[in-house]
Amino acid sequence: MPAPQTQSATVDQVTGTPISYFECSKCGERLDAKVPQTLCPKDAGSLWVRYDLKQVRARAERHDIASRTSSMWRYRELLPDAEPVTLGEGFTPMLASRKRPNVWIKDEGANPTGSFKARGLCMAVTMAKHYGLKKLGRAQAGGRLV
Repeated sequence: MPAPQTQSATVDQVTGTPISYFECSKCGERLDAKVPQTLCPKDAGSLWVRYDLKQVRARAERHDIASRTSSMWRYRELLPDAEPVTLGEGFTPMLASRKRPNVWIKDEGANPTGSFKARGLCMAVTMAKHYGLKKLGRAQAGGRLV
């Protein structure tokens, strides 16, 4: 498997959108996005990342997006303003079902890791680096964690 790469400015000519704040999924509390956080300190609710979507609308043009690199970073205006750490995740093909008309199947096995988990982990590692975190851990259900 190739080593993760920090993408150069050629991939990210226009930066992502700064995170406006984190919002608790339980109580609605707004938390500062300048500090790495995963759970609400009040009630341990998961945190939603909130952006100023007016900024996104003002900067994202459909024809510009279509001409970009075929990866999840193609949609960088909808992702945090952080330097990507990536193996080239995302932009996996949609395959027509052989048995059911009008059914399409997303082939996540085409990710560099061969896993549907690639996009989420790409973003997690990117944000960990952005926040200056040095140690990461994740749950593993079955298989082996390398």
